[in-house]
Amino acid sequence: IIANAVTMGCEHYNQSARWTFALSMFDAFFVIIFVLECILKITADGFVSYFANHWNKFDLVVSTLGLIDLVSQSNLGLSVLRLFRIARLLRLLNKARTLKTLTWTLIYCLPSLFNIGSLIFVTFFIYAIIGMSLLSDRETQVAQEVNFNTFFDSMALLFRVATEDGWTDVYAAYLDAYHNAAKVYIFFISFFFFGTLVLVNLFIAVVLDFFQENLDLFRKQEKFKTIAIFRDIWSWKDPSATKEILAQDFIQILKLTPRKQEFFDKHHFIGPGFFEHSKGPKHYLKNNNNNNDNDSKGLTMEDICDSVHVSHKDMLKLLTSLRIKVYRKQDDLEDKARGCLQRCCRQKTHQIVDCTNGDGDGDDDDG
Repeated sequence: IIANAVTMGCEHYNQSARWTFALSMFDAFFVIIFVLECILKITADGFVSYFANHWNKFDLVVSTLGLIDLVSQSNLGLSVLRLFRIARLLRLLNKARTLKTLTWTLIYCLPSLFNIGSLIFVTFFIYAIIGMSLLSDRETQVAQEVNFNTFFDSMALLFRVATEDGWTDVYAAYLDAYHNAAKVYIFFISFFFFGTLVLVNLFIAVVLDFFQENLDLFRKQEKFKTIAIFRDIWSWKDPSATKEILAQDFIQILKLTPRKQEFFDKHHFIGPGFFEHSKGPKHYLKNNNNNNDNDSKGLTMEDICDSVHVSHKDMLKLLTSLRIKVYRKQDDLEDKARGCLQRCCRQKTHQIVDCTNGDGDGDDDDG
């Protein structure tokens, strides 16, 4: 995407035919790459999974327009489609984390910006009317550029002052025309203070505040990846979402939950699970079976669980850090696993209901 942006920026006025041909070849190359990317994604993920992602839809539209533009150069004559090439740069919004954060910041702060924008417009409106009443009866040195003759001219002058685009020249011209009258001082200084130093900077402050909030939100989402993996593993043992599982299955879930070095550094024992691969068993299972060239069925979740060896001591330390509640069943075939959990319950208060479904009222984040 970046290389395509560089080639688009290399076009210039009165360029040679050889340079034009080279850029067109580069453009065709990038179009083919983007189209092949869409085809490979659709082939790998399937139509339903591919079109479930809105960014994939956007990529397909951009790639299709690029392909039509590539064909139209010789047949259809639809050169206007070349304008849509710039849309390829928008794909960076989904690739670069900072750009993505900035984009969502602008989206989230639109309601607040509208309120502040309304306040700025009211301020401009008031000062435009005052300027038309007090400062429109004399000719100034900048009258051909900006003046207070009409409402729209007044708004344009105030916008120039608010953006500090040579506003001192305008200020000096009105001081000279009105012989340093007090009304000129009061009008321009008060507007520059309220319209520029306060309102415009308040506009910027709101954007920065939302940017910090979104930055914190994205950072929290990174920390929730383990919870998402735990949810997927739980669904393997509880596909009907009953919120109850056997105690033995819960121990297997812990064995498949990724371990974190940060957890060990904080609590000095292994957790929140025992699986060595940070992306979880499903990702490991998918990669292993995709790379398996044999005719065998490949690994299953049960195979991965059996391959994870955990000492009783490590399991006991992790279980005692959880707040759980174990229900007795009439047909109990898992005495050993249930007994292990109940021994832990006697050491810790139990507050998680439905056999460790995570809906407890405890304040312990690790629980």
